[in-house]
Order: sequence, then C-alpha cells, then structure tokens
Amino acid sequence: MENEILKATHTGELHIGDISIACYILEDGTRILSNRGMLKALGMSPGTSGEKGDDRFASFASGNRIKPFVDAESLAMIKSPKKFMFANKYLLGYDARVLQKVVRGVSKAYLQKKLQKQQEHIGARAEQLDDAFSQIGLIALIDEATGYQYDREQRELQAVLKTLIGNKIEGWERQFELSFYKEIYKLWDIPFTPQNIKHKPQFIGHITNKYIYNNLPKGEHVLKELKSKTPKNEKGNYKNKLHQWLTKAEGRDALKKVLTTVEGFASISDTKAEFDRLIQKKYGQQALSFPDFDPYLDEKPKDEKKELPPLSDFNDKLKKGLNFDPNANKE
Repeated sequence: MENEILKATHTGELHIGDISIACYILEDGTRILSNRGMLKALGMSPGTSGEKGDDRFASFASGNRIKPFVDAESLAMIKSPKKFMFANKYLLGYDARVLQKVVRGVSKAYLQKKLQKQQEHIGARAEQLDDAFSQIGLIALIDEATGYQYDREQRELQAVLKTLIGNKIEGWERQFELSFYKEIYKLWDIPFTPQNIKHKPQFIGHITNKYIYNNLPKGEHVLKELKSKTPKNEKGNYKNKLHQWLTKAEGRDALKKVLTTVEGFASISDTKAEFDRLIQKKYGQQALSFPDFDPYLDEKPKDEKKELPPLSDFNDKLKKGLNFDPNANKE
C-alpha cells in the first residue's frame, strides 16, 4: 500500500570523505538515506518543519536555480520524504535513487555557476557526493554500509525459485521439440534416427543441463532445486522430467526462451566449439562444470575391441584346416 509505513531491516553509516550519512534498507528493499543526514552532509540546517517533510533541502532543490537540472517527478518525491520505522521510532528519509538524481542536478547547477554565492558550499558538497555515487554506485555503497549485500543475493534467489519452480508436478507437456535434438545431433555427428531419438546418448542430459537449465535465471540454483525435488527410480533415472516442476507461466516461459536461443545458435554453428562460444557470449561464463563432459569432444559411443585368448594347439590346426585353399600353391 502507498501509505503503508514500512520497517527498516538493515541500517548503517555511509562514509564519503568526511561526510557521514545514516542509511537504511526497508522491508521492500528500498534503499533510504536519512533526510537529516543528507542536510548535514550538504551543510544545511534541518529547519523547523518536523515530520512534514517541507525541509530546507526540498525547498532548495525546488528553487528556480535547480529546477532546470532535475525532472519534475524526482522533485515532487523529494518534497515528501518517506516515513519509515526503525527501533520503534518514526524516521524520514529519501529514496536513494531519487535522491541521486537531485544531487546530480544540484552538482550540475553548481558547475555551471547557476547558484547564489551563499549556496555554493551546498553545490560543492553535492558535487562531491555525486562523484562518489557515480564512481562506485550509490546502491552498492548503501548495501555495503548496511550489510544488506550478504542477504540480497539469497533473497533474490528465493524470489526467482518461487517464481520459476512450483510446489507440485505439472502435467507433462512437450518442452523439448525434435528440432532441438536434430540440431544438437548434427553438431555431435549423431545420426538423427528414431532409435537415437528414443534412446538418447547419456551425455545429451549433460548438454541439456549445461546449455539449457544452467542458463535459466539463477540457473545453477534452479537446476539443483529441480534435481532435489525429482526422485529417482531403482535404475538411477529420474521418475519425472525436471521441467514438470517448472511453473506453467514464468517457469516454462523462461525455459522456452532459452530453448529457442540455444536451438538457434546450434542451427547456425558448424562446430561444437563455435556453438559453445555463442552460448558463452550470450549468457556469460557457465556456472556449472561437468568433469566427465567436454563439449568440444565427439562423444559418439565407441566399440571396445576385446582381446581374445590365444587358441589351443587343436583349435589352431582346425582353423588352418578350415581356411586351407588347395589351389593356393598352384601356379
């Protein structure tokens, strides 16, 4: 809800040179900078407005000298600092992303000498802040200062898993079309026959994991979760298809997108190495590795020739007798 007062889950101090600003992470992930901290950082007094939010910074940023450098939406949000709760107290702060735009506007106004003489110290501080925000990234700075960076990845992962993977197995629907296998078989020089389609070589599963499931959002973790949810039979094979755990909407849609891309790359590649390079360029470094699987090697099953034991004296003579050609020595 728009007027809901959220709690801060993380807090810390953002240090930039001799500037220190209290920062917070709200329940919904919004990064907040304290309004009193910002005023102090810019060398401005808080004024007497209390919790109304009409503080000196909002009035200053809304002035005619700053307006040309900041969009109207950001200025409107700055006029009403966000109210939140921390340690059983109500506090006010600014959304960091919005605040960054305003600080940049003040910095530009200062550099273009649009500020009054008595405002120049504010502009100089804004330039210092804007430079730090731009070089490192304000969100990264806040996440580090509050320790949120350690929780963020896990929260994002749980959100992705919840979106892509359901709590029950969905009915089977074909996800991997024959055209996908046709292109993969072409690269690995496997005859595209009904027998090879029905009984796929075992390493095809490695290819599917490496190039399809691993390239879903948070693919390494999604694949691990899918495997953990899918039981195996007595022969060690999965009782259900992994994709049956994917949600009908987001999960299968994400799978289709990766399948389409990978099949397209396979169709325009002449070699396995070229195909792999295209995948790497699109999706980046693969998170999973398969020690027994090299995508550059031809993995067609090879017939192993067993060494036969030497023939006994009787069998050796019998073989010679059976192979005897009476006309062999005739001229």
